[in-house]
Amino acid sequence: MKLIRNLVYIMTTLITLQHAAVQAQSIKPTLMLNGEPASFESHWAPDPAFEYDRLTMRYLRAEAAEDDVWSVQIPQSEGQRVDHWQVLPAASVQVIESSETQISFKLKEPIKEATHLAVLSGSDRLLYLFLDPPNYLPRPATAINVTELGILPDSGALVSDAINQELEKLSLQGGGTLYFPAGEYLISTILMRDDTYLHLSKDAVLLASMDFDAYPLDAPGTEFMDLPKSVRPGHKRRMIFFDHVHNSGVHGQGVIDAQGSEKRRQITDERYMLNHVRMVKSQNISLKGIILRDSEFWSTHLLLSQNIVIDGVKVVNEIPPPQWDRYRHPKSNSTWNNADGINPDSSQNVAILNCFFHTGDDCVPIKNTASYKGQRRDVSNIHIRGAMMVTSTTAMKLGTETVGGHMGNILFEDIEVVYASRVMSTDLKDGITGSNITFRDIRVFQCNRPFDFWIIRRADHPDQQIFSNLQNVIVDNLVIQHHAVENSGGETSHLMGHDAQHQVNGVTFRQVFIEGKQVVDLSFPKIKTNEFIQNIRFE
Repeated sequence: MKLIRNLVYIMTTLITLQHAAVQAQSIKPTLMLNGEPASFESHWAPDPAFEYDRLTMRYLRAEAAEDDVWSVQIPQSEGQRVDHWQVLPAASVQVIESSETQISFKLKEPIKEATHLAVLSGSDRLLYLFLDPPNYLPRPATAINVTELGILPDSGALVSDAINQELEKLSLQGGGTLYFPAGEYLISTILMRDDTYLHLSKDAVLLASMDFDAYPLDAPGTEFMDLPKSVRPGHKRRMIFFDHVHNSGVHGQGVIDAQGSEKRRQITDERYMLNHVRMVKSQNISLKGIILRDSEFWSTHLLLSQNIVIDGVKVVNEIPPPQWDRYRHPKSNSTWNNADGINPDSSQNVAILNCFFHTGDDCVPIKNTASYKGQRRDVSNIHIRGAMMVTSTTAMKLGTETVGGHMGNILFEDIEVVYASRVMSTDLKDGITGSNITFRDIRVFQCNRPFDFWIIRRADHPDQQIFSNLQNVIVDNLVIQHHAVENSGGETSHLMGHDAQHQVNGVTFRQVFIEGKQVVDLSFPKIKTNEFIQNIRFE
């Protein structure tokens, strides 16, 4: 019965996503700023080479002026109409005019930090606006223009070796910043150094090489091979690598493009497993403002690192429709592609602020993988605030890899979830204890499953002996506008321990509303439970 329920859940999710993809492809908006046409970027447009119906994602990045008026229109010549427009977050905008073919709006207040808006037609996601405050992340006065060092854009040749040489020189001289003006720079792996920074201008793109062998691999013995494959993800390649680095970062309004969807299309036996950014045993690292686009694997992996600030970053990965990988797995109906957003792993003191996520897998999954020499450290003091999230899987998650001792003091707050199959979850599988986890001020436009707080075993480990515990979870002020029921049993969420020694103990639901109805007990939404839960409160 469990297998049947899971299959029904998967198929329901696929149908929902497939419908959204078809609808979004049929509506082609135009954008006006103060009465003049504004050009936005479109990615993952339909392409016969990909053998599946790709879901286009559209966005525009712009500096926000106080009195800007934005208008999104649907061509009347195509006979399209919109029953209901939605701009999210609704509290941030003032709608000036709305009709069947157009909506016009402006910001209610001047912005002081990176701001993200989603324009929806009914339930279809048409366009995202990435708005920056005036004079956002200017070029540092002492930054060195890389073209003056002979590192030229648009050459078609790899420039990462030259960049690495300059970073090493800068670090030995006490540090500094390399500035990248507009253009495309082809790279494999950039090795960041102590006290060095990259600053990407708005039209600068660091583009990942398609050469599988261009990326240096980890030194032998780095990956702890005694762990099961499911908890050693095998990070082999990355574009920006902070390896035992202090006081460093990547800032600006430019793009780091991994060409992940094309890499996935070319996969035969071995994956690239290419990160945009990976940090290992690094401290005082910052990522600010940049767009991380089209990851092939986890976009940003923070491993065994401390004091990390990620502010105003946009993770823009492909969300695939059903059967996206049928050229590799003919019977697959998968809608996830392992393109996570930001993965804090075995790390402490991480702030993820004002970021945008459009991902084909989890937006922010907090992990402990022990994937570097088997080292396991507690995960603590992780703060995610002010994010907008769109995903075909889970928006906010603990897990799936959880092999450490403790994971706690984790706060998600002021989060706008445009769409997620699952809003929040604690997938604790490998013996960790999770505690003091708070989800506060979460607004959801559309989801299938609100939450799963559970202790579960690994399906590939029938003899598993070590299990997790979960304690002290707070869900405070969660509002879901549209909610689907995923399976024939009607269960839409889970509260489940594993046994008497491995329980879910202490979950408080405070001011939780789904489609206007307050959640006051375990009957709504229909929550699947077992006897291994205690101290569940509704306020």
